Amino acid sequence: MINKNCFFGDKYYRGAYSKPHRQSQEVKAAFDRNDTTYIDWQQRLQINPRLPLAKWLETYVCSHTRGSWHTIGTDKLYREANMKGRLRRFRSTGLPRALKELERLGIIARPRIRKDGKVTWFRPEA
Repeated sequence: MINKNCFFGDKYYRGAYSKPHRQSQEVKAAFDRNDTTYIDWQQRLQINPRLPLAKWLETYVCSHTRGSWHTIGTDKLYREANMKGRLRRFRSTGLPRALKELERLGIIARPRIRKDGKVTWFRPEA
């Protein structure tokens, strides 16, 4: 079973699959189920290496629809990212830096951490 596999540039990241005939069947199945994410490798290389949350967040963001707004609770994002440390610090420091980095690269636009504890961003078309 494939779970959120990724394309980096034009190369498929296979994860645990090693048999070519099974891989091609699994790749087809992944596209049929819409659980594959395309990540621009050149953009990923430009992410500041001191911001691992930005790299994780890029993978998360790229799994969402282009050309629309997305909203998620910061506490849920904290859990999904499997973060360690305090949620308060994540909200005040880590998440804003990661969002700013993705905005700088054009991966997202107009990110905002709302007072109700949710984060919102727009994923541009291209």
